[in-house]
Amino acid sequence: MGETALLSRIAALAGSGGRGHILLGPGDDCAVVRFPKNSVMLATADDMAEGTHFLNPRGDAGRLAAKLLRINLSDLAGMGAATPVCVLCSASFPADTPASWLEEFVRALSRECRLFKAPLAGGNLSRSGKFHLSMTAIGAAREADIIKRSGARPGDLLFTLGPLGEAKAGLELYYGKARHLRGAFRKTLLDAFWRPMPLLKEARVLSRLRLASALMDNSDGLYKSAGYLSQASGCGAEISLEENCVSSALSAYCRKTGADWRAYALSGGEDYGLVCAVPPAKAAALRRALPQARLAGKFTAGSGVRTGMVHAKPYEHF
Repeated sequence: MGETALLSRIAALAGSGGRGHILLGPGDDCAVVRFPKNSVMLATADDMAEGTHFLNPRGDAGRLAAKLLRINLSDLAGMGAATPVCVLCSASFPADTPASWLEEFVRALSRECRLFKAPLAGGNLSRSGKFHLSMTAIGAAREADIIKRSGARPGDLLFTLGPLGEAKAGLELYYGKARHLRGAFRKTLLDAFWRPMPLLKEARVLSRLRLASALMDNSDGLYKSAGYLSQASGCGAEISLEENCVSSALSAYCRKTGADWRAYALSGGEDYGLVCAVPPAKAAALRRALPQARLAGKFTAGSGVRTGMVHAKPYEHF
């Protein structure tokens, strides 16, 4: 199938993902999008490359589509009360890739776009020696609802929302040393790796109730996320975790493998939950509004991140 036929097929499939604010979608030189009134634009981009983020793309088209959208929407959640407006997706792949692969990818992406009300507005195709997938997500928010990384103050509490360490365990179950393991934990951890849930609703609660003084999504592991928040805010951080901060699935996996759950929670990467600073006076309100939030430490005077716990080498994208 040539490029023209592929683009026509993509345009037809993309329309099934909903249109929302899109006035003109795939097929022209640019998408045309109506922006919500009294909103500012939030823009983020993320990509997934063969050999770095995945190993066997030819069998994982649907999984890759789901993950690509979700990790981009997680960045929107990391800014507070954001509403997805649209996404742009680009794909590079070898010339011998069957058209069925791209069709499966776009069908899965359209399903995800419907689920999260983030329609596909356009993108690009190109030939490449390896698979490379890239997405730009556009969101809208009231300026007053945006939560930056730089608002934490000494004495604020460090809270987490969403999984800690599950994606790393899921990676090991799918690609690595634990592929042979079976147990009730398996589906939860594989889903955490392939289908992370962007916490858009939780971020909206944090923002609208003014509960968090600083916020970001947790893509690089808790240790690095706490470091990013403290550095942006000009303070330090202390991490202190109890085992109830991680899921029963991760605890069961670590018992099975003899691994230390704290190493996964601190340095796992790709969990895509939220990490936030909360003034102590608002901690009770946070727990009422989001009872799944877990206390993970506090922000301090000084600089750097301190923890008395063992942790593995921090997650690195490169």
